[in-house]
Amino acid sequence: MVVENILKKINKVDDKTLIQFLLIISDVNKSLTDLKIALSKEKCFTNIKTNCGIYTRGDGPVEISLGIDVGLIKPLDNNLHSVGMSFRILKKNGMWNYNSEIGWSRYDLGFDEVDSVEKSFESIETLLNELNAEFSLLRKKYLVLLKDYKSSSFGNGSE
Repeated sequence: MVVENILKKINKVDDKTLIQFLLIISDVNKSLTDLKIALSKEKCFTNIKTNCGIYTRGDGPVEISLGIDVGLIKPLDNNLHSVGMSFRILKKNGMWNYNSEIGWSRYDLGFDEVDSVEKSFESIETLLNELNAEFSLLRKKYLVLLKDYKSSSFGNGSE
């Protein structure tokens, strides 16, 4: 029933485009899972979580959200305790929207955004043409943030 309702909301998408869309989402989810496995081997990271979900609230837009959150063994400044990356795709007001974020989770303020991107597309085909490149860039930025932490005195265990 949920899938049927979602497909009704995404209406006017041909089978080929829908399959391409689902394959891209599947590839991104696999990439996040592979990243989770690789990071779990690093001693400076803990409590690594990935998410992949399809959400809809009443008559609101369908939202597809994927992300990863990596806990830090030693919080920075006793405050920054994890670093996360997420992106969302939704169709709203006739436009396809892509939003991505990278940032720190803080005990005092919640999420502290380091980088974000918001783009709108008139068609799902245009979105799909850019989605792999957008995710690849997001992933690179996220890995730089993780690498910076890992090479710091907090990440390598020395102070």
